[in-house]
Amino acid sequence: MKLKKKDINKKFKIIKSSIEFFNLNLKNLIVFTELGSNDYMYTPIIAALAKAKKVYAYVKDSSFGSKDDLSYQLKKINKFFNFTKKINVVTDFQKLKVSDIVLNSGLVRPIDKKKIDLMKSTAVIPLMWETWEFRKREIDFLYAKKNKKLILGTKEHFLYNNSGFLVTKLLFESGLGVYKDNILVLSSGRIGDSICKFFVNTNVTHKRISFDKKNRKNKNLISLEYAIKNIKNFDAIIVAEHQFDYNLLSNDGLFQIKKIKFENPDIKIIHICGKVNQKEIMKSKLEIYPKKIAPFGHMSVSAAYLDSHAVLELNTAGLKVGEIMSRHRLNHDIKTAYKKSIKDPLVDDFPGGYFEFIPKN
Repeated sequence: MKLKKKDINKKFKIIKSSIEFFNLNLKNLIVFTELGSNDYMYTPIIAALAKAKKVYAYVKDSSFGSKDDLSYQLKKINKFFNFTKKINVVTDFQKLKVSDIVLNSGLVRPIDKKKIDLMKSTAVIPLMWETWEFRKREIDFLYAKKNKKLILGTKEHFLYNNSGFLVTKLLFESGLGVYKDNILVLSSGRIGDSICKFFVNTNVTHKRISFDKKNRKNKNLISLEYAIKNIKNFDAIIVAEHQFDYNLLSNDGLFQIKKIKFENPDIKIIHICGKVNQKEIMKSKLEIYPKKIAPFGHMSVSAAYLDSHAVLELNTAGLKVGEIMSRHRLNHDIKTAYKKSIKDPLVDDFPGGYFEFIPKN
């Protein structure tokens, strides 16, 4: 990856603005994270600029880059800005013993029993995303809870408004002009709220299906039966269902692929999240974007697809959640720290609460 100073300048501008927006102050706290690639290279930089006492950035050879190249890029960024000397690049996990905040970063995962056993008694693990996206394979949740390691998520409400831009970009890439197309949105939750609000504000013709009774008064809502009957009238289907694990698009789903193919072979499918059968969709030769589809509970494409803002802001927010958790955990037992942490509007608790949550996926 070739580093350009103008690109780094832009990222530093976003970082400084995000630190100020979230009032991130990691003074006296030690952070363990990754030295990732692209925008994820800046996570230890964010922590250092937020006055962390020390930052340990774990690096290894991976498909995203060699450890030598990633370390070189970090040094080059440092030459541009001389941002800090607080970052120590490490190639093992021994510094987990002294770290207050352990980020659930890509290269740090999986956070297994061996790593949990290395952590100090008051260490906390902030997720850099909302808890509905929790993946069992990434953290041994039950073992961490047993060993009193507090884990909580980051509410992404500050990113909600970008969903409309995201799906519109994908719609453009599918070949649609959008402004004169008729779009069907399958989404019960806040992602659907954001997309439809964007469409209303930009005069995009659309209808929405929601399986959540709270949305029944939305003027653009239609019934499933109506949508199926009139599928030939839509130019695209946006699948953005993160609340309900319904079989949305498959040969035996709520929307049957063979029926869609017969009645509307040119329709475009945009997948953000939700349960669909990609193999059957591809076999039918219906067009779906992006080409790689995530299973239910995960996002096929996120706001990072737009530009650097989302990743840098979300990682700053995740560090802020870590700060909140760690301050409380250093001064209280885990139950008190948990109760105090979830009072903050940025902290996302697990369904049913941290102490009752049992991972399924």
